Amino acid sequence: MRIIGGPVILGTGLYLYQNAPAKFGVGYGGFMIAFGGYYLLNPLIIMLTQKAWFKNFDLTYLIDDEKITVMSGKSRSELDYSEFVTVLKRKTYFTLKTKSKQALYLPLTLLESNEIAILENLSRNSGK
Repeated sequence: MRIIGGPVILGTGLYLYQNAPAKFGVGYGGFMIAFGGYYLLNPLIIMLTQKAWFKNFDLTYLIDDEKITVMSGKSRSELDYSEFVTVLKRKTYFTLKTKSKQALYLPLTLLESNEIAILENLSRNSGK
């Protein structure tokens, strides 16, 4: 849809912008040119900016035998292990999914060896 629709919107916008008999057509043509360009380039924009979306979060994790504590600035959240439905170990991070369908991603680089051992034990016990 994007491959065909983007150029059609862009072409229609250029046609209206150049050949419109009224000011409304020129304005609408300009809007269609801008939207057509955005519509075509949206996947590229997302790919180039996606990593930047996650750079602003400075979280601190404390993992003990009973719960996980996530701290960011002045906020603090404690999560009991019974809240997690699945715990999956990936190559560079752990994924913890809760009953409310939320997910917590813990990078291995921010975890200590004893915390990794606790999460690996949870991963084996989650059965997935």
